[in-house]
Amino acid sequence: MSYQDNFTVDAGGSFTREFIYKVDGAVVDLTDYLARGQVRTSTFTPLVFSFVPIIDPETFVITMSLTPVQTRLLIDSNYVYALEVYNDDTEDVAVVSRGVVTVNQRIIR
Repeated sequence: MSYQDNFTVDAGGSFTREFIYKVDGAVVDLTDYLARGQVRTSTFTPLVFSFVPIIDPETFVITMSLTPVQTRLLIDSNYVYALEVYNDDTEDVAVVSRGVVTVNQRIIR
C-alpha cells in the first residue's frame, strides 16, 4: 500500500527523506528487496531523473537522497515522483510512496 507524500526541494541543494513501508500498520520486511525512484514533470512526461534509494537491512528504513546535480535539473515549480521497492527473484513490486515535489528555485547563483 503506497501513500501520498508531498514535499519541497531546494533546487541546487542536497535533499534527503526517509520512508518506512508498512502494510496494516506493520513494517514490511524488505530483505532481498531493492528500491528505485523517478521524477517527472507529470505522470506521462519523459523522465527528468531517476534515483536509487538505500534500504537499511536492519530497520528497513528507505532513504532517498538527491544530489545538487539532480536538484539543479528541477527548473519548473512542481514535479511528480514515485518510489518503489522490488524483488527480482519473486518479481514483486510495490509502490512505497508517490506525490508532488514542489521546488524552491535558487536565488543565489
